[in-house]
Amino acid sequence: MKKDRQVVLAAVAKNGFALEFASHELKNDEILQKVSNLNIV
Repeated sequence: MKKDRQVVLAAVAKNGFALEFASHELKNDEILQKVSNLNIV
């Protein structure tokens, strides 16, 4: 049972990191779009 809990916690930790990374990437993408819009004008 303890092993299963460790596996679940590891999966949650990985998913949490993936979500955090994805949201960080989206923020960077928004910034890049703003910068590219400024460059076009």
